[in-house]
Amino acid sequence: MGKGVALRHGFRPLLGMDPATSYSPQPGFMLVAARPMADTLDKAVILLFHADADGCMGVRLDTLFLEAPLVSLKNRYPQLCKIPAGHVYRFGGPAFSGMKADQPCFVSVLASTQGLILPPDTPSTTLPGGVTFIGHNLKPGGGPPDDESAGLPGERVQFQHALFAIGLMAWNAGQLEQEIRDGLWKMVHTEPAFIFRLPPQQIFPFAAGLPAHVYYQA
Repeated sequence: MGKGVALRHGFRPLLGMDPATSYSPQPGFMLVAARPMADTLDKAVILLFHADADGCMGVRLDTLFLEAPLVSLKNRYPQLCKIPAGHVYRFGGPAFSGMKADQPCFVSVLASTQGLILPPDTPSTTLPGGVTFIGHNLKPGGGPPDDESAGLPGERVQFQHALFAIGLMAWNAGQLEQEIRDGLWKMVHTEPAFIFRLPPQQIFPFAAGLPAHVYYQA
């Protein structure tokens, strides 16, 4: 997986599509591992939140962040301790996961758009399928109180359903399109009901049974 994609906010979902762009990933769709993989992506389910000519980014849904590295991260990024009660972090992907000393820590919130209330000027992207993406780069040590990246996204957000993740999946230009052509992934419509309500270990079996988006069928 590539890690050279720059992080930025204000992405505009690619809503239009025709058969000529059948391998073009779309924000708001889910990638589901279509065949066994030898690496850690076996049985992966990833929600895409950004796709353009420079590359693609998404958040993995089916894996919890391990407790041991999370404790270490919380020491460096105390903002991570502010997660709402009853929620746990997913391992969104290896890119920008903060697991290396020189690596930024990117935290995202996937929230059900229905019933969502955001503070003014909160960087967010509303995705097709009824999910809103909110993300921040965290600063080590918490950062100054007035820094917009100092707070954990979601601590001032009101929501009915939400999922919190550390790190993300990132592909360089053309990389994900080639993986789709090679049959590694199928693209399916987002199902918020199971994203927010199923435990991680049940997400892949459910997503694997969903029909592929028509343009992604072989």
